[in-house]
Amino acid sequence: MKPKRKTFGSIMTFACLATAALASSCSTYYCVSSQVSEDLSVKRTIYSSENSYEHLQEDIWKIQKLDRHAGFNFHNSSDSMKFKACAQADEIGLLKCKSDIGNPILCPEESLGRKFRWFFTQYEYKAVFKTFKHRIPLAYDGYLTEEEMSLLLRGSDMPKGWNGTEIYGMLDEISRKFAQWYSDAVYITLCDIFRPYCDERQIEFMETAHDAFMKKADREDVLMMTPKDFVSIWENMAPEMKISDVYSAEKASIDKAYETGTQVIEYFFTESFHTIDLPGKYAYGNAVEFMDGNPVWKVDAYRLLYDDMILKAASRKVNIWAFLVTFAIIAAIACPIIIRRRI
Repeated sequence: MKPKRKTFGSIMTFACLATAALASSCSTYYCVSSQVSEDLSVKRTIYSSENSYEHLQEDIWKIQKLDRHAGFNFHNSSDSMKFKACAQADEIGLLKCKSDIGNPILCPEESLGRKFRWFFTQYEYKAVFKTFKHRIPLAYDGYLTEEEMSLLLRGSDMPKGWNGTEIYGMLDEISRKFAQWYSDAVYITLCDIFRPYCDERQIEFMETAHDAFMKKADREDVLMMTPKDFVSIWENMAPEMKISDVYSAEKASIDKAYETGTQVIEYFFTESFHTIDLPGKYAYGNAVEFMDGNPVWKVDAYRLLYDDMILKAASRKVNIWAFLVTFAIIAAIACPIIIRRRI
């Protein structure tokens, strides 16, 4: 039985994601701190654990190494911020990253707005981090429900009234199904890479031999499988299919396709925290964590694997002059009336 796929014709970028998932100690961490002025100009500082600022427009950013490293906790891990990049712009759009940077964690679509109300001015911030789930070759339908994916990747809808043991058991079962989906996606990715160089008999064999392949190869090994490993399993299973001959003849093209397809691994080596300081006092938004009264969000590849991640925050700054003007108007109307009544 072969897994239900979204597509089979294109080279996908999902193989070997487990390598990145297991290598969090090698991740690059960012802390993006933005300060917004009343005229909507922005001062931004990006702290980083590495000197990794290739995504920034060089002409407006000043990068420096910190004399004293600043520690920062990223939920399940922590690191020292060794560098910082600073910039100031009249509008937030001028701070966007280079157009050729594909990592969605580094390149959100941001906007700032301002709405005048008589007694206060409201400032609104929005950032959209695009999902890359469309680049995965296998739908998770039949593996996990929407609720399970949301819980695993976003931490949403955690059952109330459950103890730690019960939650652990539930997450363990969801993780098992996620690993099954994951390994099947890697299998399909490798099939997609080999497909252009195989004849119809070889293609049909790979499409129908999924279950036999998974029995021969350990699923954990499949998670980090390379084209060479893929061919080795087929050689043991069905040497008559001569898939190794295909690899020998087209090794350069297949390895290049594999390298291109696995660029998405870089996403899993990047984690960032975003905080924004808007004029006035924070009013509402979708952040669940705060630092010095300002909203904080964590963005990583797991959260974007589920769907777009949208950050929203709004603040309100009281217009003191509006109260004074209102009081003056009331006084101007009320005083003559009071004086006439006394006369």
